[in-house]
Amino acid sequence: MAFTPYTTHEMLGVINNLPRPSAFWLNLAFKQQVNFQSQFIDFDQIDKGRRLAPFVAPTVAGKPMKAEGYNTRRFAPAYVKPMMPVDPERLIKRMAGEPYTGTMNLQSRRNAIVADILSEERDMIYRRWELMAAQAVMNGEVIVEGEDYPTQTVAFGRDANNTVVLSGTDVWSDTSNSKPPKDLEGWSLSMARAGGYPVTDWVMGVDAWQSFWEHPDVQKQLNTDIKNSGQIMLDLGINQADENGAIIQLKGTLGSGIRVWVYSDIYEDDDGNNVEIMDSKAVVGINPTGVQGVRCFGAIMDAEAGYQSLDIFPKNWPEQNPSVEYVMSQSAPLMVPRRPNATFKATVLA
Repeated sequence: MAFTPYTTHEMLGVINNLPRPSAFWLNLAFKQQVNFQSQFIDFDQIDKGRRLAPFVAPTVAGKPMKAEGYNTRRFAPAYVKPMMPVDPERLIKRMAGEPYTGTMNLQSRRNAIVADILSEERDMIYRRWELMAAQAVMNGEVIVEGEDYPTQTVAFGRDANNTVVLSGTDVWSDTSNSKPPKDLEGWSLSMARAGGYPVTDWVMGVDAWQSFWEHPDVQKQLNTDIKNSGQIMLDLGINQADENGAIIQLKGTLGSGIRVWVYSDIYEDDDGNNVEIMDSKAVVGINPTGVQGVRCFGAIMDAEAGYQSLDIFPKNWPEQNPSVEYVMSQSAPLMVPRRPNATFKATVLA
């Protein structure tokens, strides 16, 4: 069978038509996308104060004010490059779901295998994007590390007061002394003072949610009658029966309509262990409009990609000895919150 490589257009078409894994943080806070035409990603951070206009007499000249500046940060994103072989033995074996007698010829089966590999590689890349988005929101920074990449922490300059750890009688499991609704109101005010935006969504880990829900101060304040909840979930790409095992539920609203979510999703680390994306004892506050998160992608340093800035660039090629075909997908991502102070994290349980 002669080797017939797919064009980039054909492979991108396969990727775009495949269903995607859960992308709660991406869809909630990173709705914009910017593709950079270089291998670097530059982002500006502007720090605005709350200065008052000075009083002067009407006949006195205006008082010159020193302009507030900004910092430009540059980051060369690490590549993610999952690569898998098209195992020749798979071509002669019945595929999952195919009748026992086999109904596909070798070329059709090879095409299906390539599509399956593209789907798996795309899912791996999307999970990486989702983890980066979650880290940016929860911690105000993204940790980039890999076997062949020195560990780097990309800090977005979030106010230190936007990270809180409760202790003693303040932890939410102490139902006699803790005040979860009061905590949330205070943290929202703190976030608004740091970044100019109050909390619109509280996202709780499963243990934090359990303590919150069981607290006597909460029962009378949480409104569980949510209008258009189905559309809200759909807009964020949330499937109630998530095949990836994610638990993402809209539980109700507080006060003037602040949404309360419970969240649990996992990824598999290099050792095959399941790792929670979010600490189950944590609560994360966010104002998606304020965050203005951006999905940034550096140019793909690959001649076959034309050094273009693509979110994913797939390719395939043959090796002669031993004879094997490889499929690889490349991406150079960084999820950037333009206003990191529009996020907040509290660890509410010991």
